[in-house]
Amino acid sequence: MKEHSEYTSEQLRETRKPLPLLGSDTLYAESCKRITRAERGNSFLVQFMTREGIFVVAGILLFFILLNLYDGQFPIVAPVYAEPEVERKGVSLTVYNGGFGMVRDRRLVRNLAAGEGELRFVDVAAKIEPHTVRLRSLTNPDGVRVLAQDFLFDLVSVQRLLEKQSNETVEMLLEDGKVVKGRLQTTLSNRDMARGWMRMGDFSVIIKDEKEEMKTIPMSEVATIRFEGGIGTRLVTRPTLKWLIDVAQNAAGINEIEFAYVTRGLRWLCDYDLVFGKESVELVAWLTLTNNCGAGFENANLKLVAGDVHRPEKDFINKETSRKAGPAPEVKEREFFEYHMYEVARPITVRSGETKQMKMFEAGIKEIKKVYRINGSPFMGMDREIVRRKSQVILMFNNSKENGLGIALPAGRVRLFVPIEGESLFARSSVIQHTPKDEMVELPFGESEAVVWRIVEGKIQSGQRFSRGMQELIVRNLSDEAVDVQLWVRIGDDWKITESSHKFLKKDAQTAQFDLVIEAAKEVKVKYSWERVW
Repeated sequence: MKEHSEYTSEQLRETRKPLPLLGSDTLYAESCKRITRAERGNSFLVQFMTREGIFVVAGILLFFILLNLYDGQFPIVAPVYAEPEVERKGVSLTVYNGGFGMVRDRRLVRNLAAGEGELRFVDVAAKIEPHTVRLRSLTNPDGVRVLAQDFLFDLVSVQRLLEKQSNETVEMLLEDGKVVKGRLQTTLSNRDMARGWMRMGDFSVIIKDEKEEMKTIPMSEVATIRFEGGIGTRLVTRPTLKWLIDVAQNAAGINEIEFAYVTRGLRWLCDYDLVFGKESVELVAWLTLTNNCGAGFENANLKLVAGDVHRPEKDFINKETSRKAGPAPEVKEREFFEYHMYEVARPITVRSGETKQMKMFEAGIKEIKKVYRINGSPFMGMDREIVRRKSQVILMFNNSKENGLGIALPAGRVRLFVPIEGESLFARSSVIQHTPKDEMVELPFGESEAVVWRIVEGKIQSGQRFSRGMQELIVRNLSDEAVDVQLWVRIGDDWKITESSHKFLKKDAQTAQFDLVIEAAKEVKVKYSWERVW
């Protein structure tokens, strides 16, 4: 009996002829004709030449063909975690005076898988302080545990892409048509290079060519770049927060996730318009919010914290805040720890790189007073008759409910508008400090020549443990209406006034204050004697 190898090799060559479609009756007949009945019984191969056997052989051949085509250039990687479907539910911002803010973001994850896996959120601030990031599930607080977290901010750019392909082979087509090929070594900013020996561009690349020679190529001369081995590194196109989480079996599925963090680049200021009308004075406060944190926020609930905060406390992230329902002004104020918090009633949308203004509140001030202030000292020398020292004009009002206000006023700039020929025109600007309710607000608006003064006489006598003296001043009102004048005299510690032409009060440990009312185009002489003992 013939061996299998003696009579099948030629017959197998015959089978290389084109065959009809796989699985047809003709194919089955053709395959059977090539091997005799006697040979069919002695050949192992013949056992597979049935209709079912042909399908098995074809499957095996297809497997080896695909295996031979695979050269390892495109690795097959099975995903370890399916990317969940995420929907943004809401965001709140708490912005501080110090140029930073806290973001609390809520997102609905529809298909959170059980077990360990990765969770990524994009559209987060680029200036995050990573140690402040916190994440929790509002749906299953005990069922989602955070094992690790990362802040991915290595954003993709041409230079960053090249830096991550160090020692890889690149091919560069230059603007003049030349092709440069070599292994990428590093990139170099032009400001780090010597001047005068290269064209200007954002940066340059250094490669080692096939001759092991180093070449520096300005990117301004490069048209296209091809990476011979492909780009294997996963680059980040937007700032991303990534967590490794462990999800309990009963917590899998839909979860509302809340994460919070502190970011730099958020700043708010308060600007005031103080508008004088014929019969009223209006104070309008405007919020100026600047967003340079690298992310935009849509329909965000906004809270503003006034006060000098070095850094927010850790429990700020976990502290719940509430908004009362019902009619409300533009901004609601309340105390918060040692600071004052202002809650904006309507959600706002602020984009990255945007400065937004909105009205905080508007109030009519019932009583406001203009005072001219003089800062004097008994140690100042006498003035010549022609000397006219200027006074400082101050606007003062009480921040009380009875006066139309009664809320804590955040620090900010104040613009003064006065009526001129039926129009409110800008006159001067000032600055207001953080002022609690029921405190006096003082707004200095610069120097004025409506009230001037000079020193006409002064004497000083000093001993080992004392000093005494006298001083006389003339204060003149050059305006056409009566004015209020505050004369501050800074004498020093442990002072007393032994004789005075006008009543005075002790403003502080070093200063005496004389309150004067001077009629239009009149002058007042103030004379006092003082003494210090130590």
